[in-house]
Amino acid sequence: MSINKTSIKISEVGLSFFQKFRTNRRKADIDGSDLSYWKLVELIEKYFKNNNDRYLELVKMEWDKNV
Repeated sequence: MSINKTSIKISEVGLSFFQKFRTNRRKADIDGSDLSYWKLVELIEKYFKNNNDRYLELVKMEWDKNV
């Protein structure tokens, strides 16, 4: 995993997703405490590296410009 980190801007929708994601991992007894946002991003990256078909679905997904 990465040692160097950088700041990014994220919408309220994205922030809400990450907050729910880490809370649900804790509730599922996967994590003892909330993971940092950068660890969650790297966890998602690892998921897509292990699930190339899902990654390709995401790549081909259209973005709703009204969001």
